Amino acid sequence: MKRILKTVCCLLCVCLFLSLVPSGAAQDVVFLAVNDSFIQPMTEESMPVYINGELYVPYTVLSSFETINHYYNRSLDRLLVFDFWLRVTFDIESGVTTDEEGKQFSLPAVKMNGTVFIPLIVISQKFDFAISISRYSEYGSLVRINEDTMTVSDRDFTASNKDRMKSIFDDYQSTLAPPPEDDPPTPVEPDPVTVDPPDPPAEEPVSYLIVTGDPALFGKEMLSAFPEGSFSVFLTAEQIRENPSFIHRLICRGISFGILLDENSGWSAAAQIRDAETILKTRVFASAHLVCAPLGAAPLTDEDVKAISDGGYRLLDGCIDANDYSHDGLKIKLSEDDAPIILFEMTEEGPTVLLTVLSEGGYALMPVREWTAR
Repeated sequence: MKRILKTVCCLLCVCLFLSLVPSGAAQDVVFLAVNDSFIQPMTEESMPVYINGELYVPYTVLSSFETINHYYNRSLDRLLVFDFWLRVTFDIESGVTTDEEGKQFSLPAVKMNGTVFIPLIVISQKFDFAISISRYSEYGSLVRINEDTMTVSDRDFTASNKDRMKSIFDDYQSTLAPPPEDDPPTPVEPDPVTVDPPDPPAEEPVSYLIVTGDPALFGKEMLSAFPEGSFSVFLTAEQIRENPSFIHRLICRGISFGILLDENSGWSAAAQIRDAETILKTRVFASAHLVCAPLGAAPLTDEDVKAISDGGYRLLDGCIDANDYSHDGLKIKLSEDDAPIILFEMTEEGPTVLLTVLSEGGYALMPVREWTAR
């Protein structure tokens, strides 16, 4: 009932805002506040906009929320917004928006002047956020997004922040280009100068880093040695059962994780997946979307494949052939887009060996997500 009431209120707010006819210099200015904190500085790229009658906000606003995370894959032009249970995937290129169950939304994300804008109604409904749209200020309209119920009315919020809104408005106005002069002076063309273009910077090879092994060996060093969101962790069902707090640490840091099939467990792949799934849902209150088969997909039975498919998982084939390079626990396999997949089993040495080899190769690390698994 709470979610339904919020949804109805959101729709009423949008209708009310569309009925308002602003005037004066502030007609195009829209203030944005997340959890009652203004998004600053105000720029053309940070202000909400209306596209085909729907309110959109820049995806960079997602960094201001506390209960959700996001990941933008620039090479694939896909944006993932998620929490423990829920997920919304915006495929910007194809214009398709889906959730964790594959349900498709009618509103896509839109890229304008290099900035990705997302439909606010999709995010607010999916993650049960409260939104409010009003115009009680002479400086412009106000869009508020709260992760919890709003305790202050729009009128009172605007009144108590009148000076702040004026300051934000003045700063924004000062950044706008001045009007052109009536009779601009005739420009004098300088003598042409020939300058050799600089050499293009060398591109870093992209690699997908997958770390496995005993969670007790990871420690803070591994989780802090690499940038957040630069690698993925795959654990067996037994490791997930024994280390639920470790999974929580991964989620809080925005690190993707998946289920690692153990060929020595004595259980079928289907049984391992069901076991891990039950543990995640009952003890960790999370879910995985990736399964890694270290020996490849060939040994999997029809039952195993069905369990992977029915569970909505993506299968990562971890099979390494004899022609692949291997060094100090690193196994590199070229994927279809020529980006190597690096499988690293954590040892007592921690990330030292891994950092050495990666620095020698100059790799730009990326995590394995559901769209990079094959």
